[in-house]
Parts: sequence; C-alpha cells; structure tokens
Amino acid sequence: MNHRPGLDRREALIAGGALWVAGTVSTPSRSQSSAVSGMVEKATRRRRALRDGVVPVVTHEIASSNLPLNSHEATLDVAAQSAAMAAEAKRLGRQPMSEDDRDTLDCLIWDLERDAGLAPFYWHEFPLGYSGSQLSTLSLLFAAPASTEDRTGFLQKVRQAPSYVDGIRERLGGQLQRGLTAPGAEAARAYDQMIVEAREVAANIHKNADAIAAQPGGGAVAVEARKIAEGALAEAFARLGDAVRADYLPALGDQAKVTRAPDAGDYFRELARLRISEDLELSETHRRARDRLATIDGDLARIRRQLGVAADPAAFHRSMIGDPRWYVRSADELRSRLETAIAQVTRLAPRYFHAMPKTPFGVAPLPEALQTRLLNGFYLPPNAASPRGTYLYNASRPDISNWAWTKPLVSHELIPGHHLQSALLFESTTLPPYRKNLYFPAYAEGWGEYARLLMEEGGFYEDDPWGLYASRLLERRFVLRAAVETGVHEPGWTWQRAETELATDPLTRPGTTRQIALSAATFRSTGLQYWWGMHRLLGLRSLAQSRAGAEFDLRDFHSLVMRGDLVPFAVAERRVRNFAPRGRGGRDAAAHRDIR
Repeated sequence: MNHRPGLDRREALIAGGALWVAGTVSTPSRSQSSAVSGMVEKATRRRRALRDGVVPVVTHEIASSNLPLNSHEATLDVAAQSAAMAAEAKRLGRQPMSEDDRDTLDCLIWDLERDAGLAPFYWHEFPLGYSGSQLSTLSLLFAAPASTEDRTGFLQKVRQAPSYVDGIRERLGGQLQRGLTAPGAEAARAYDQMIVEAREVAANIHKNADAIAAQPGGGAVAVEARKIAEGALAEAFARLGDAVRADYLPALGDQAKVTRAPDAGDYFRELARLRISEDLELSETHRRARDRLATIDGDLARIRRQLGVAADPAAFHRSMIGDPRWYVRSADELRSRLETAIAQVTRLAPRYFHAMPKTPFGVAPLPEALQTRLLNGFYLPPNAASPRGTYLYNASRPDISNWAWTKPLVSHELIPGHHLQSALLFESTTLPPYRKNLYFPAYAEGWGEYARLLMEEGGFYEDDPWGLYASRLLERRFVLRAAVETGVHEPGWTWQRAETELATDPLTRPGTTRQIALSAATFRSTGLQYWWGMHRLLGLRSLAQSRAGAEFDLRDFHSLVMRGDLVPFAVAERRVRNFAPRGRGGRDAAAHRDIR
C-alpha cells in the first residue's frame, strides 16, 4: 500500500525470498556466468547512484559505508558512467546466454539507464516533505544498530552527513533559481517535518554511538560520532532550516511550478521508467485512468443497488462513519478482524499456486512514532535477523479510520500479495544478491493489487458483498490517485482541486488527502504504480492464456511472473512468451484454467 513515512520503507527494507518455477521454465543456475556476474560486480562497485531524490535502493544497500550521492555534479558524473556501462552491457547482451543471465543483464541495463535518464532532472525533485524526504532516508540509514563489524561504515556515514544535509539546502536553492518549486503549503508542512526528522537523525546517531561505546574498542568511534552530531551536523541542519524559512518559503506561490515546467512531461516519462519500468505519456495515461475510474464507479453503483443502500456514493460513504460494519472500536478489534481475514485467505490462496512459501507471517501494531506519518501501515518483509513477514497496522484514531477493507488489505499485503513475493525471495538459494536487492515499485505494488483481485475473482467475497464493495473501493483509490497524478498537465489543475477529488475515497483518513494531493503536485505521489502494475500483470495473464489455449494453467502463469524477484515488465513478458506448457492437458490443466 502507500506506506511512505517519507521514504517508502518497503523499498529500503525489502529483503529476501524464494525462487520456484513450474512447467518448462528454466531454473536459474546457482552462479551467474562469469561475464554477466563480472558486469554486475563492476557496475555495483563503481556507482552509488542518486535516484528519484531518495536513497537509490536498487543498488545502495543499507550496510554501505557511504551515504547516497547528493550533489548535482556527482549525479551527472554517475550518470555518465552508468550510460557507458549500459552500452557495454548491451554489447554483452548480443552474446548467447541462459535465460537467467539474460534476466539479470536486462535488469542491470534498466538500472543503469535510470541513472542516466534521471540525471537531467536533478533539480526537479523536491527533497523534503511527506513523500520522498531525503531526511527520512538519513534517519532510516542511521536507525539500524551499528555492530562491531560495521561501526567503521557507521562513522563514515556520520562524517558524510553534514555534506548530505548541505546538499539538500543547495538543491532547494537551485530549484528557486530555475523556477522548479513546490507549492507553498507543501514546503510549509515539510519545514515542520524537517525539524522532527533532524531530531530523529541526531537521536539515531546518539543511540548507535552509545551501543558502540559499550563494545570493545568502540570508544573513539562513539566520541567522534557524537561530536559530529552535536557540531557539524547540527550546524548543517541549522543552515538548512534558515534557508527554508528565510529564502525558500517566502518565494513560493500557491501552486507548484515544477509540474508546469516545459519539460514536465519528459520528467514524468522518466519517473515512469523508474517506477513502472515502461514508457508512459501523461495525457494518454490520464485518459486511461479516467476511463477505468468510470468503470469502477459503475461497478460500485451496481453493488450499492444490490445492497439496497443509498444510491448516491457520497451519501452512502457518509453513512459508513461510526457504523460497526466499517469501523472498529479498539486496536484489539482491528487485530481480530485482520487475523480472521488471514485465516480465510490462507485457506483459499494455495489452490492458485503450485507451491507456497514456508516463511511465517502475521500482523502487529505500528510503532507509535510512525502513526502520524503512515496512512494505514506497511508490510515488513522477513530477513535473517527476523525471519517472519509482518504487516504493521496503524490502530490509532479508530474514530476516523474506515477498516471495512481488512480482507482486501490482507490479500494485498500478506497472502497472496507482498508476503508471498517477499517470502519467496527470502527463501531463495539461487538468486544472486544483485537480483535479490532489486526493487521495481510497479511490479511489487502491481502484484499486491493483482493478488487482491485474484482473491476477489476466486470467491473470497462470495457471501460478503460488503467486503466486495471494499475491495472495489481499494482499486478505486489507486485508479483515482493515478488520474489525479497524471492530470497535473490539465488546464486549471490545482492541488486543492485534487484534494477535493481524493476526498471521495472513504478508505483514506481525513487529512491525509492533502498530503497526497501536495505530493501529486510535485510528481511524488505513487498511486499510478499500483494500478498500472496490476493492469500490466492482467495483460500478461491474457497473453499467457491466449498462447497456451486449452493447456493454460493459472498456476503455471503465477510461477512465471512471481518467482520472488522483481523485474521490469519486459522481462516478465519475455518469460511468458518463452514458456511452453508441458502438454499435460486433461483434467489437471482444466481444473486450473480459470480462477473459479
């Protein structure tokens, strides 16, 4: 879901899973060919790319000894190197190689080309605020405890932190000079958030320093880290605060200028390549989103008639408020609803897959510190230290939170959605580290939405029309956001108008619609990747069915497109086109040809 306390924490924390393939799909070898693995090693060794204004999670690991790049000059330098390496990788791709090597190489080319493609738009990215805050990145990178083995890397990052913060200040100044600014309301809110995040960064550094001081030989590292946090880093934060308050805020208008820039369409297209792995054009994508929104609204109207409730959507959605069918009275009741939905979906989902991952999963309350930043919660994938997938739900303010959608939420976040994908990745013993660390937002979120729809199609709501309504509302949320995000080019578009339209979604908490609208005003809202990702996966399912004909087995399709790793859609499409059913036919294929 859209769980972004600044940085999308799933992007930064995504870890491990397993690879399982059915039919005649080739299983990856345990080691990449020397040429491809050498190319990957060369690329990851030479780059620390700045991507989309946040930590470049595709190639930057949390354990790195360096912070992400945060200067225009360094970004251009990395972009030039990445373009050269992408060209080299394409030359390597002319050689015969295994399917697995081809997948890895194509992922690497996509990865490198995003550095080169986004570099010209360095000044377009607003570095603060609700979605994509670079200070959230900094806080996250210092949140992990520093062990004896990585305390040198911790200190290196602390030393770089003052320059990193100065880079944010310089970017804001560059945006003012170029007329690529955010709305005044977003910058004002971002200033308040910046103060909180600055304190979080300092607190995390001190917490790590205290832990290191207790380690043998850690005293000197702890002393230097504290000195930087209290000295050079505190001064850098003060400079940033002064610049935002005295220079940036007074110069802003009511509306964003970045989305009205002459190259705004080009910037959107490059962001789409990053987030969705495909070329999209603003106007056409906006039209398609509006068309889909109209279809969903028609479906919802039919369900309301079947339920015998108010025909007017606004009236019906107002009637939800306080209704125990939609709202919970306590955190315990919310947890009970979520666990009931888990028990139900766990019985249904396995029939659509050849095998299910073994990694356990569950739910837990969201830490209090994150409750004001997240709409509902986020999924935390398993890792070696905590081999369990967990959806962290936001149980605060039950009086204003509509929780009718616990069943579609569980399908998206846990099984067969994000947990299935992350657990497959975590359990894998064959995927190389580079592929395990790749993150393609639209593939991940598209799979979550596809999983929700799969359970809807599979009968999850057969005796639950209210739950079906909530599932359709969840799809509507993302299509609505996609329509709003891609409508920034329309004459008369304002973030206030976007906020009003977003408020028609009864599942979104009051007040958060403004955050989403302001993010959309600077191309930082990400609803499009949820809807388009699901749309693309459904298209691949249709392709697989048309190619296999009577031999089509839905379980085979899922084994093709969900192996745990996240890949560009072009790679997934090649897998579908190259797949040849075993010719089982008969009752086995027929039983799984359709979802019902």
